[in-house]
Amino acid sequence: ATAVVLTDAFDPSASPLPQPSFPVVCTVQDFVGMTMNEAKNTWKAAGFDDKLFDAPGMAPQDIVATQSIPAWWTEPCDVTSITVGM
Repeated sequence: ATAVVLTDAFDPSASPLPQPSFPVVCTVQDFVGMTMNEAKNTWKAAGFDDKLFDAPGMAPQDIVATQSIPAWWTEPCDVTSITVGM
């Protein structure tokens, strides 16, 4: 016969272990065909940080032709940066 011997007693006052946290994710929209200004507003409306939106050399009414992250990908909202271009 065998038996399992427990060496640690249960302590009901012990704090539970911290649970892992997962980043909040947002969905990247399809910016191609939008004006740069519309794309930036859409980025922000999707929950991303607008300070992490970059459009080098583009004026607000220039049309977006490229984006550095494909549309419909999910990414962490608070740390993901994107670059759009003409």
